[in-house]
Amino acid sequence: MSADADDPFPPANLTSDPSPADRRATDEFGEAVYADLRDRARLILAGRPPGASWRPTDLVHECFVKLGERRSESFSDSDHFLQTAAKAMRHILIDHARRKNRIKHGGAAKREEFDTRVLMGDRDLDLVALDDAMTALSKFDPLMAAAVELRTFSGSTLADTAKILGLKQHEFEKRWSATRSWLYARLV
Repeated sequence: MSADADDPFPPANLTSDPSPADRRATDEFGEAVYADLRDRARLILAGRPPGASWRPTDLVHECFVKLGERRSESFSDSDHFLQTAAKAMRHILIDHARRKNRIKHGGAAKREEFDTRVLMGDRDLDLVALDDAMTALSKFDPLMAAAVELRTFSGSTLADTAKILGLKQHEFEKRWSATRSWLYARLV
């Protein structure tokens, strides 16, 4: 889902009550967004250990709840919406991992792992550690922190991420390679 001339993104705020004339278009768009986010959630949750507590549908529902809490926010296009949804999914998963990692929940004995093949190949990595590294990265390169968020928490491709962030693909790929190396050094 990316913005272009055929972007079906409705001009009105998704979280406001649409006018009767816009209701049908908004419903169709909502169905398309839901399906897209569910597919993305399926990708980012792939490879989780058996018995993991998140299913793609659960994550998308929580994402919509979190987005619904932001009634005053208006989305300019589908890329803006996708960035916001990726941030929401990141916070949902990180909050969940932190709750599970608290000693009172027995988290000290077993840390929750998260599939981050987009960053680390076949290696799993602790989601809370990833969030800490992303916070550090955002202090000196907020654009690439946003790229990590899009790639990891929305399943965006390299080309889509470059487009969303307004970078030429070859420039983005060069920066992405350096960012992955930096994260790898921080997380392994």
